[in-house]
Amino acid sequence: MSGAAYHSLAAFIAHLRALRSATALNPDERKLLDEMESSLAELAPAERAAVLGDAAEGAEARLRWRAELRLKRLLAATARLVP
Repeated sequence: MSGAAYHSLAAFIAHLRALRSATALNPDERKLLDEMESSLAELAPAERAAVLGDAAEGAEARLRWRAELRLKRLLAATARLVP
């Protein structure tokens, strides 16, 4: 994958949210957003919801932790997350 690399999962998610909420994207931003969405598509729907949702407690918090770990590994494997 080409595009930006992030120093943290929080930075990746913040950028994803910013691109998703933008009213207009240039072609490079659209491509980047598509790549980011593709990375998220590797997660199960419940995992995506956990990663992108608000802080949770109990079982939801454990799901979020596992989903974030899985996403970090996916992003690291595609050089999207800087170690």
